[in-house]
Amino acid sequence: MSTITVPNLKIGDAINSKPINNFISSVNSFEATASSFKPEGIDRRNIQPQITHDYKYWRADYSTPLEFTTTSFTKLNNGTQDIEIGPVTVPAGQAFHLCASFNFYGEVAATRLGPNGRDKFTFALGYDTGSGVSVYSQTRRQFSVVAFSSVPSPNRFMVNANSCTIELMDSVSSDTTYRFYIMGKTETVNNVFPNKVLIDSVSFYYVRYLV
Repeated sequence: MSTITVPNLKIGDAINSKPINNFISSVNSFEATASSFKPEGIDRRNIQPQITHDYKYWRADYSTPLEFTTTSFTKLNNGTQDIEIGPVTVPAGQAFHLCASFNFYGEVAATRLGPNGRDKFTFALGYDTGSGVSVYSQTRRQFSVVAFSSVPSPNRFMVNANSCTIELMDSVSSDTTYRFYIMGKTETVNNVFPNKVLIDSVSFYYVRYLV
């Protein structure tokens, strides 16, 4: 096994060329064999390019907010294309991180809310591996706009304008090619009309890791 001898010089030591020459000789004669390394001696910071393999993102501000009124999960669309990341291939044994962050608000008017009505806005991360779009159920985030009856006055309500951040860490056991999406839906309870959800800013990114 090759050994590099590092001189242990201290302030005040007499000048001596022998420790320096021994160090130079040990470096010159060093052979990088498997027996020369201990696993605990390898710092992962030295192999950074092998840790983060991929990074993709979607970032946009919309002067005309994205709008959806669907009652079942659908992909957010900017009017010309779905907000998606992909296709990306995650090799077996690797992990990936998804994060979506956006601002949204509901278009709600008192005349559209029935007594004790409620609007629910639900968001989640979705994916497609070639067999149709599915939702990561563990990523669901739900927000509500609540109305209550105040007869004879008009119904009153709380308007929900908020921001939402959804994150997911996952890994794969076999090579998998994905398309990732932001999914949304709106539901109504005791309301006269379905209400709109509008999104005016989106930040969506994906990072793949070696683990």
